[in-house]
Amino acid sequence: MDVLDLCAGIGSFSLAAKQVYGGTYYNTVACSEVENFCNKVLSKQGYEIIGDLSYIGLPESQQQYSHLLEMDLVPAEETGFTSISLEDILEGVVDIKMCIAGSPCQDVSPANTGESRGIDGSKSSVIHDIMEKVELIEPDIVLIENSSALIRKGLHVLLSVFHDLGYIVEWSTVAAANFGYNHYRHRCFIVAYLPKTRIAQSNASIFKEVSKYANKAPGTKTPLLKNMTQEQRAFTKVDETRSIKLRSKRINAIGNSVVLDVAYAILKSIADLETKAVDAKQHKLKAKDTLGYMTRNGIVETVNYSLFEDPAFVEKMPPAGFMSVDGTVYISARDERLNPKNTAYPDLNSTLLSRDGNNCFSGKARLTRPGKLGGLVADVMREFGFNQGGLNPVFCERLLGLPDNITNIFD
Repeated sequence: MDVLDLCAGIGSFSLAAKQVYGGTYYNTVACSEVENFCNKVLSKQGYEIIGDLSYIGLPESQQQYSHLLEMDLVPAEETGFTSISLEDILEGVVDIKMCIAGSPCQDVSPANTGESRGIDGSKSSVIHDIMEKVELIEPDIVLIENSSALIRKGLHVLLSVFHDLGYIVEWSTVAAANFGYNHYRHRCFIVAYLPKTRIAQSNASIFKEVSKYANKAPGTKTPLLKNMTQEQRAFTKVDETRSIKLRSKRINAIGNSVVLDVAYAILKSIADLETKAVDAKQHKLKAKDTLGYMTRNGIVETVNYSLFEDPAFVEKMPPAGFMSVDGTVYISARDERLNPKNTAYPDLNSTLLSRDGNNCFSGKARLTRPGKLGGLVADVMREFGFNQGGLNPVFCERLLGLPDNITNIFD
């Protein structure tokens, strides 16, 4: 299955895809990413790099490197960036079956202590561009990841668009805790698929299949800070932060990434259901799995723009659900394995924030933030009493299940 990885970051989804069926099922055609450092990480992994997703699907005459084509030069060889033009899509030069997007969440995430405008914010509005590319490419399957706050800060808009485009949609909040990690990292994952797919024809639930992977006790893969050995504690930090090139950029990029095990579980479940490697009958949505329909004024309604303009309706958007092709939205029962409550494991540590790399242990600003908004830096400072140095980027990679030094572009 040819995949286009949008807002790819450091390529966690594509890395997870390589692990499914030994790398024989998914093929990442190209990655789109605007951050220069992330593009270097992606290039190191061997991916074709597009750059800004706004260039995807433009006519060749409007491509940013069209002048090179006129000179009979290959843009990828001259610039390091490739392109997917409108002609490539219409003529079948590329046949994208799946689009993946880890869209920016800064304006959606509760970690944003400033103004939050949801998916209409300056950064998170990229999701609208992603949906335009979905409409253009018409992939069989779309996978989107964002902050868990997306549920009530824009999910309804995405459902409207997917409904207009003829997709069936499942979504669920998934945390890393029951995948064995020492932090929650609740994230919203949306999987949309066309009625012609095997998943749709089997009436199976993707997230029921994903749930079976959430079978590890929290802290068994990455130990809680309080349970670490002296050696593990020492590994969390580097004394001389400038001794590691681009340390901050590495940690910031990791902080924007997705937990590899979660990405793998979702992609493996999609592949299994598409190839019928599992008994879909065991994963069908049953009456006991749904609490009822989304309603307004007690009346079941199909998805339409007027319905989603009702703030009361949007405020009730559940953390997990299903939208049928006719637009009816079903509320799914909470899966405590995928989406444990924040009080389920009170000793879990903060998840890595995208700005944790910019804060060293010598500063105390993070310690003044309420709750978990101080991030991992604050947790480590409190637990170990560190007052110098900073986070070790390899330690941060392990917190998200990533291979050691995957973000070290100098290797």
